[in-house]
Amino acid sequence: MTGRSFARFAHAAVVFGVVFFILMPVLVVIPASFTAASYPSFPPQGFSLQWYWKILDRPEFVAAFRNSVVFAFLAALASVVLGTAAGLGIARGTFPGKTALVTFMTAPLTVPQLVLGIALLIYFTRGRRESPPFQGWDERRLFR
Repeated sequence: MTGRSFARFAHAAVVFGVVFFILMPVLVVIPASFTAASYPSFPPQGFSLQWYWKILDRPEFVAAFRNSVVFAFLAALASVVLGTAAGLGIARGTFPGKTALVTFMTAPLTVPQLVLGIALLIYFTRGRRESPPFQGWDERRLFR
C-alpha cells in the first residue's frame, strides 16, 4: 500500500468511525422502540408498535406533532417563495447593496462553521497559545 492510498484509507476509516460513533445511539434506540417488553431493551424482545400507539393516545403529543407539521410546512413554503424571489432578483438585477444582500443571505451557511471552529479551537488549545498548529493565535482578543 503506497503512502497516498494508506492516507486515503486512514481518512476513510476515521470518517467512518466518527459517523458510526455519532449514529450508534440512533441505531440502538430505533430498534429498541419496537420492543414488546415493558422496558427498553436491545435487541428487542418481540415486535410491537404499542409505544407508538400510546403516544397517539396522548392528545398533547398529537397536538404538538400537528403544530410541528403545520409550522414546518409554512416555513418551507415561505423559504421557497422568498428564496426564489431573492434568487431571481439577485441573478437578474443590478442594484446597490447586491453584494451585501448576498453576504447576508449566505451568512447562515458560514456562521455556524465559524462558531464551531472557534469553539473547537478554544476547547483543544484550552487557552494555551503554545500549541503548534495555532501558534500566534490569541483567542482572547476575539472575546473582548
